[in-house]
Amino acid sequence: MYLALYRKFRPNTFDEVVGQEHIIRTLKNQIEMGQIGHAYLFCGSRGTGKTSVAKIFAKAVNCQNPQNGSPCNNCEVCRNLNNSNNIDIIEIDAASNNRVDEIRDIRDKVKYPPIYGKYKVYIIDEVHMLTDSAFNALLKTLEEPPAHIIFILATTEPQKLPATILSRVLRFDFKLIGQKTLEEHIKNVFTKAGVGYEDDAISAIAKAGNGSVRDALSIADMCSSFSRGNIKYIDVINVLGTSTQEKILSINEALLSSDVLKFMQEFSEEVNSGKNAITLFQDLTRGLRNMLVLKTAGVNKELVDLPQNEQQKLYEVANKFSVQRINKCFVEFSQTLGELKYAIDPQLLIETACLKLAEKIEEKKEEPLTEHKIWGQVLIELSKSNIIVHSALVNITNIKMEDQNFVINIDNSSVCEMVKKPENYNDLVACFRKVGYNYNVLIINNQEDEEDKAKLISKKLGLDVNITN
Repeated sequence: MYLALYRKFRPNTFDEVVGQEHIIRTLKNQIEMGQIGHAYLFCGSRGTGKTSVAKIFAKAVNCQNPQNGSPCNNCEVCRNLNNSNNIDIIEIDAASNNRVDEIRDIRDKVKYPPIYGKYKVYIIDEVHMLTDSAFNALLKTLEEPPAHIIFILATTEPQKLPATILSRVLRFDFKLIGQKTLEEHIKNVFTKAGVGYEDDAISAIAKAGNGSVRDALSIADMCSSFSRGNIKYIDVINVLGTSTQEKILSINEALLSSDVLKFMQEFSEEVNSGKNAITLFQDLTRGLRNMLVLKTAGVNKELVDLPQNEQQKLYEVANKFSVQRINKCFVEFSQTLGELKYAIDPQLLIETACLKLAEKIEEKKEEPLTEHKIWGQVLIELSKSNIIVHSALVNITNIKMEDQNFVINIDNSSVCEMVKKPENYNDLVACFRKVGYNYNVLIINNQEDEEDKAKLISKKLGLDVNITN
């Protein structure tokens, strides 16, 4: 019988647990120091190791020869406890055993000592599903159980537990597993299982796992079967039923270009081919986010988890549009995502939102970049750093852009000399940089010919910005 990867590679010792070092260290120390509690609460998202850690802990507290706080899995007690039929580690699913009668049954049986080791351990999964009366029946036993009993409660929704329960347990919060940690774990599993893979495929699987080891390994299992043991990036895309990055980029480019017809056609094609409309919209939103990152930070594998060649394509398209335009689409999409959970027809809501967005972009064309627009931004910054120079230049309108040069013509000799003072000139150049422009700033005196003097000042200052007269 085939055993799923997440079951086959379930951790048997604390050292094999992925990404929960803060919890593992505490539990190991308790075992080694003999400070074992009577009741624990393990809470966190699905697939983060709550039940696995509970089972390992249950064996470790009973192990005859613990290794660095972990069960040895070789002694007689460990072998007996590894048997699924043992009655010293009792797993209870509170979702289907949530009535007061089941809890009363536990209360009646806790008086019986363990058979193999020192402790009998009750693991109650999804404990938040217990009824109020069941919680009340558990209270006294949970607070003062017999010396040979340990309770481990596991839940994905700790906020649903009564305060009276929370005050009687040691709480451990399991965190989601980081992308890189999850990738390394999947690679180790594939290596042990003899499955070939591409690194980009591993990244896509880990990303789809959303921090859950179990979910990631379940996806990995499907991909392995789909590709017959040699997983490629495109295989993962096909298994997940998501759109290719090329298609997502094409749809987003159509939206940013206000090409409504192309957007509607390509979006409908993807949905009609079997893609989930909400999943596709999430991918489009994530694509806009990646565009913003690449536009501002450049190609960066750490910030945008995509293959290098796809990052480069995304970067090239992002550079066709302004940050403001991409951000506007991203904000609108993010707001629409929040409304989708209440939508009767998600595709209709998505298409309507995109049509409105395209209309807004079309109505508000971006203003062309002019020297007066730049100069206005510079003057605002200058007023914050050098009010004297700002006052002297505020009425000057004789300015122009020539390639990489920003030319400022000044008719007043005294004003020109004052602006050319190193401290004032440096303030002026700094203001250009603050508003995002890297022009060479050229100050020209219209009344006097002081070319030699200006060159001398520039040379003394060692500026990379030219000053000519």
